[in-house]
Amino acid sequence: DLGVVQSSTRLLGSLVSPVVVTAVAVAVDWRMALFTSSAVVVASALALALLVPADPPPTDAAATTSYTLHPGGRRNILLCTASSVVLLMWLIVVSQGAGPFLQAWLDLGLVETGRLLGLFGIGAWLATLIVPLSSDRVGRRVALAFSSLVGGAAGLGTVIAAYGSVDGWLIAATLITLSGVAMGGLPLVISIIPAEAVASGDVGRAVTVPVIGAEALGGAVLPAVALAASGWVGMPVVLGILAALLLLVAALSLALHPPPRKQELP
Repeated sequence: DLGVVQSSTRLLGSLVSPVVVTAVAVAVDWRMALFTSSAVVVASALALALLVPADPPPTDAAATTSYTLHPGGRRNILLCTASSVVLLMWLIVVSQGAGPFLQAWLDLGLVETGRLLGLFGIGAWLATLIVPLSSDRVGRRVALAFSSLVGGAAGLGTVIAAYGSVDGWLIAATLITLSGVAMGGLPLVISIIPAEAVASGDVGRAVTVPVIGAEALGGAVLPAVALAASGWVGMPVVLGILAALLLLVAALSLALHPPPRKQELP
């Protein structure tokens, strides 16, 4: 539940923000659009401060930070950390850097570009709800491999279609929406699978590793490098490399150790 909440709320912002921010920028200017997005952040922080209850006093069991992993648990955490970096990097680069690429490909205005990026958010948001739930039935590895494979293939298809000058808003909308499906694996790798790797002890400490890796590398450092590199090699090349990394995530997911079966009560 924690992974779904964290990821779905983040991706809901990716769904709404391109449409709202670009609409404000076109109607007024980019300065007002930045003020609008900043005001939403401040209002959200105030709401959290006022509405979220204080933490309860820690118990003796919660005070310890040690934990014991299941067999293969350390490998799962390392693989999830690497996958979290790639997935979050894909989210940041597409939502913040793919706009000019789409404009040049389809000759779109700012409003149309914002709507098209909003479709990426729709696909990502729906996937973060559906993929973790379906993983309870088909397994974590299959769900992560499927979502990463769909997102990576759609990302490569977008780059190929742009290079081939394949015109058509419907084709672009379909590919952009499907490329967001890769984000369905984010709740799995950022909290669900690392939490299941813990046999006993502090689950939060195990989850911290992929969260820090995703936020520091995938959310800040590497997207800045990728967006800067797009000025030299072009955004299609950067998107193609990231889409190939999503396919690598799909392959690495098969190396995850299955979680131990829970004993059913008689």
